[in-house]
Amino acid sequence: MTFDYCPTVGARPERCLYGQWRAMTEAPRTAELIAAYRSGDASAKRRLPAVAFMASFGGLKRAASAARPSGLVMADFDHLEPGEIDAAAARLVPATDEERATSPVMLVHRTPSGRGLRVVIKCTAAEPYAPCRTVADYQQVLAHVAGLDGRLDAACHDLSRLSFCPMAADVLYVSSRMWTEAPERLPEAVSQQPQPAPRLTLPAEAPAAPAAQQTYCGEPLRDIFERYFAMTGGLPHEGERN
Repeated sequence: MTFDYCPTVGARPERCLYGQWRAMTEAPRTAELIAAYRSGDASAKRRLPAVAFMASFGGLKRAASAARPSGLVMADFDHLEPGEIDAAAARLVPATDEERATSPVMLVHRTPSGRGLRVVIKCTAAEPYAPCRTVADYQQVLAHVAGLDGRLDAACHDLSRLSFCPMAADVLYVSSRMWTEAPERLPEAVSQQPQPAPRLTLPAEAPAAPAAQQTYCGEPLRDIFERYFAMTGGLPHEGERN
């Protein structure tokens, strides 16, 4: 499956190969930035490399319109206690070689905050994912499998979404199949086009009163107009420029 990464958040996406993934997660700088972020330096996270697990961009700028689905779906679960992370990982990480060869789970890791869990799965027609069609469908089923119903970050439906790279110590499971296998399924696209605004039916305005009936400071407008034109040479002739 093909997906991209960005060396920094604003950089143009590049192909994320297995060697690049290992280099990023094992780099001392990655661990240093995550440690700084956990110590209160909010800007440190923005300096981490980031991965777009759900798409590649063909060398173009990262945008939803340029996203090519990778066949992977990512889900984030935030604000978890350590015990919740451990329990979810135990439900997700394959335990045997046979399970590792067939499981749709490709990656499980703690997020840079240390209080979240990120899971990447392969889109599959196997149960319990068989009815899934969209990214959101897969995420909802995955949340249930992980025992984290209601804890899903709902902002992760966009295929172009970036995820900050973890350090190696936070990677609880990763499968090389994420790089060696072809996509089994692609999630159906959800239109990114803005929907036209609904047409509003406004109440009809009441017709304006004739000039003869309108007043200004209690004086009929018609009388004011007549005095004005009498002072300026009379009413303009038809076709005359005013």
